[in-house]
Amino acid sequence: MKNQTIAIVVILLVLVGVGAYFVGAGNLSTQDDVANHGAMMQKGGNGEVMMKKDGTDNDSLEVEDGPVDITDGYVRYSEEAFQEAVDAGMDTVLYFNASWCPMCQALDAEFERVKSEIPDDVVIFKTDYDDEVALKQKHGVTVQHTFVHVDENGDKIGDTWFGGDLNKVLQSINYL
Repeated sequence: MKNQTIAIVVILLVLVGVGAYFVGAGNLSTQDDVANHGAMMQKGGNGEVMMKKDGTDNDSLEVEDGPVDITDGYVRYSEEAFQEAVDAGMDTVLYFNASWCPMCQALDAEFERVKSEIPDDVVIFKTDYDDEVALKQKHGVTVQHTFVHVDENGDKIGDTWFGGDLNKVLQSINYL
């Protein structure tokens, strides 16, 4: 009986040792995965730099030259363009977009494609997530692809929302 107990204890110790080895190896793998994830944030699948370690990107939204035509419905945010939309009595939506965000890229392409369908009294401002820090803080925006419906003073109306197509935007501002 004593030999059986010793054998069982030895087997259990071996199993615990083997288990500890695999758990340790699993942690190394997890650490490698974290390191690889960081590297993936540095480089997109096509080799483009997505985000630096300091949280900024090398590929910020480029500023367009010349005046913005707010009647396009989907335009780059500027204080001047926002004021023009307010003066025209338009419903205004801030869309926090980041050039390194795959979802933002898809939404940007979608809004460009359907901007002729945006009602004449609605403007969606493509707002640079990385550069418009004060606006992000004002509206509590913590992730890109966030939408905020704002009034003529730039104050938030209702809740913010994430992602969605043109119909989602129009429903969220009670347009539909």
